[in-house]
Amino acid sequence: MFKSLRLKNFRNFEEINIELKDKNIILGMNDVGKSNLLHALRLVFDKKLRLEDIHSTDFHNKNDKEPIEILIELDISQDGKEDVQKLIAKAHEAVTKEDSKNFYINLTIEKKIEEGILKRFYWGDDAENLNEIKTKGINYLILDDVFSVIYIPSHVETIKIFNEIKKEILKGVDLTKEDLKIDKLIKESFENVNKNIQKLSSVVKIEDEINDNLKLFDESYKVKITSQSVVDDLYKQLKIYTIENDYDYLYPASGDGRQKKIMYAMLHYFLGKEIKSKIPLLILEEPENHLFLTSQIDLSQTLFEDSNIKYIFCSSHSPELLYHIGVDCNLIRLYRKPNKIERITESKSAQIVKEYNELKKMYAESLSKGYFADCVLLVEGYSEKLLCDAILKTQLSRNQFQRIYVLPVLGTNFKPYRSLLMKLGIKIIVRTDNDIYKNDIYGLKRCLRLIGGELDDDFPEYLKGVKSEGEEVLNEKKLQLCKEFSPTIERLKLEHDIYLAEIDLENDLLNALKDKKITHCLIDDEQINLQDLKSELQDKKWHNMFLFLNQNENLFSILFNDYRFDFLKEIKNCLQ
Repeated sequence: MFKSLRLKNFRNFEEINIELKDKNIILGMNDVGKSNLLHALRLVFDKKLRLEDIHSTDFHNKNDKEPIEILIELDISQDGKEDVQKLIAKAHEAVTKEDSKNFYINLTIEKKIEEGILKRFYWGDDAENLNEIKTKGINYLILDDVFSVIYIPSHVETIKIFNEIKKEILKGVDLTKEDLKIDKLIKESFENVNKNIQKLSSVVKIEDEINDNLKLFDESYKVKITSQSVVDDLYKQLKIYTIENDYDYLYPASGDGRQKKIMYAMLHYFLGKEIKSKIPLLILEEPENHLFLTSQIDLSQTLFEDSNIKYIFCSSHSPELLYHIGVDCNLIRLYRKPNKIERITESKSAQIVKEYNELKKMYAESLSKGYFADCVLLVEGYSEKLLCDAILKTQLSRNQFQRIYVLPVLGTNFKPYRSLLMKLGIKIIVRTDNDIYKNDIYGLKRCLRLIGGELDDDFPEYLKGVKSEGEEVLNEKKLQLCKEFSPTIERLKLEHDIYLAEIDLENDLLNALKDKKITHCLIDDEQINLQDLKSELQDKKWHNMFLFLNQNENLFSILFNDYRFDFLKEIKNCLQ
């Protein structure tokens, strides 16, 4: 639906045209206008801002001789789309053509000498001849029957949002007979409390002292000290507390991170309510504030995968917030050209396409997430990571999956990662290939070095291999090595959580499927045999692994339960 935004003469924007999609993330350094862009959208769609004063500083370089223009272009070519129908139903007078492809909403702000600041709202399908939007009372436009803004500031407003959600929920609540009985009981209880307070010796003492002194001025009356505590509004006294899952003790909802999550939960209620009759726009300013990395990634999943959230305008400094960004989302980068005397903001937009969508998790992740995990699995590369993440996501509960992190070390240098994370008391599991080349058994030696151990160089001659022998011969030697050194390999698993592959990722995957009589799978909508699958995975590792995982979820449990992937079961065991 959303197509473009043009800002003219507004704050730091002299004139700028920005491509939009339904979900938009606004990136840029500090002070380039991210908040100003969101504010411009709110001036159009958020009725709460409509009465806000416009100052000379809202005009670019204080040039109030020229009007501010905010123009939003919408794509209404999909007339069967529910939200397009909602718009056309309310704005039908402004739709002049049957085959209109575009629709425009415009806010013009002018400063008039006699009238002061004037705000005019227009809409229509002819950009040159827009209709003024009709009002429905003070500060309310027909536009507000179409769009509803849910604005989430960067700071925490839990109490304010809680008061709003109370009112909203109570609108549709009728007191039952049982409620009326409870209400009467509450009032009677307060009457008894008041009487007992009045009997307290301390209260009587206050009354006596005042009356003794009152006699000096007037003996015709006395004072009576009593309590008149009442609950005029039963819901006014409500406050938010939290309860830990395993305890009944109430905790204040303090802590900015916890409060922000509660605030998001309440705003999600409004979102679900508004979507039934209106088009809800979610406008967020740096939602990652006060949230640690895993919570930011959880929020990312909600924003980009929740079916109720269809329209987003969000500013952010967090790569973790882009973790789950999907196809057709839009990145908007605001920047200032270097060597410019005037501080003019420009922008570039980039739609998330399929190729980036396949890479996005890899670019968004970093070792830092591992600091917050309960268990970290170290693997050699992105292909292994994709496979492990996909399988674990289906085999673990959501809560368990949030507590693990699969970290590709991009090679075989596991030691610094393992040492650092183990110092933090995190369970570390290592999985590495069973490498044999240059007449040496590098895979097993790599595992032993992680625990400060060594292997005697005088290992059996028949296990020595070179690349020229070919894959088939080398794979047989790797299988023989697993038998020959079985006690050592088992000790590495049981005592140190270090897992040596039977052969390597691709061959272990292939053999696990073969053992279950699986002969074919899907890759890019085509049925291929397992030998071709292995070739594809060895050719373009992470790319073809992504394609395999995308269409073969039915095979994940087979892999998870195969002995070659028992390191995945160990992850689940350690989280239970």
